[in-house]
Amino acid sequence: MNKLNNLQILRAIAASSVVFTHAFMTYSEKIQQTESYYYNHGGDLGVKLFFCISGFIIYRSAMQLETAKNQAYYFLIRRLIRIAPIYWIATLVYVYKDILLGMFPNGQELLFSLFFLPFIRDDLGLMRPVLGLGWSLNYEMFFYVVLSISIFITTQRRFTFILGVLLIFLILFHDGSAYERRDIYEYGYQLLATNYLYYFIVGMAVGKFGNSLLRYVYSFSGSLIPLLIVFEIGLYLTILSVFESFRLYSEILDLILCTVILCQSYVADVTQKADRKPYSRIKSSLILAGDGSYSTYLFHWLLLGITARIITFFDITIAPLTYAVNMVVLCNIMGILMYTYIEKPLTASLNTRYAKKVKYKYQPVK
Repeated sequence: MNKLNNLQILRAIAASSVVFTHAFMTYSEKIQQTESYYYNHGGDLGVKLFFCISGFIIYRSAMQLETAKNQAYYFLIRRLIRIAPIYWIATLVYVYKDILLGMFPNGQELLFSLFFLPFIRDDLGLMRPVLGLGWSLNYEMFFYVVLSISIFITTQRRFTFILGVLLIFLILFHDGSAYERRDIYEYGYQLLATNYLYYFIVGMAVGKFGNSLLRYVYSFSGSLIPLLIVFEIGLYLTILSVFESFRLYSEILDLILCTVILCQSYVADVTQKADRKPYSRIKSSLILAGDGSYSTYLFHWLLLGITARIITFFDITIAPLTYAVNMVVLCNIMGILMYTYIEKPLTASLNTRYAKKVKYKYQPVK
């Protein structure tokens, strides 16, 4: 697919929201040692935006492939190369950190973590791999497998097939009591049958119907979309904090917000390509931050922990908001550097070696 720059900016916003939330968590646990500054929903919303973007981009990528066995195989290989190696590096760094602190990982849990098999951590009671951030990748890999199977089906029926599989999976296996069972290594797939799958469906729907409808619905200038989205998310979280105090929160609110934001970003990309306007330095930086968003997501815990220890050791006084904002900037810079010098060359090298023996046979997305 051609690069959609506003969606890359949306990736940067999603990753930054996760970093921002985890920065408050780190401040509470390691600097001030209180829970008063911890608010989780911003990070959860960032992950949901990631799922929407993935649903959109990966679905459209799969739709461009002709129906053939080798196309499905190399689609899955390329997705594995894109996701797994840098995640394995991040996991091994985390394990090494734990070993230095005298904590040794469970061998079975480490194996399950590295191969994206969901399980419940005994110490947390949640679906978390050894590197806790990797829980979202379990959903990503499940989605990739379903899409790779869909490539065996004619293009016209792929959307219906994928939608059907996800909905049937939700209906058959959604089970709130799955978190209570200790035999979760045998029934780990039930942990994936949650509301998060709806966000992949939202992304697919925008990818399916975007060309024929959405460009006529929104008329925002592409250059204003990132600022508009940041304002919308901030306003939404403010309203949501009030709603939650009255127990009025509903998943449908997140679905609506994610749908609107994804539509705005996609339409901005369509209109901006037509206008061929040059990018400002700020927008170029945001696009680059979107390129590095995966590395930012996987490794921000390391930078948060290091800075918290430095602040604590030197007894530096810093407000929680100041700390969180600075960490968003620093973690995005780290993500850009890691993408440029590690993630991008590693992915390109592995693709050249393993995923270019059979060329993709593209067809236009209708």
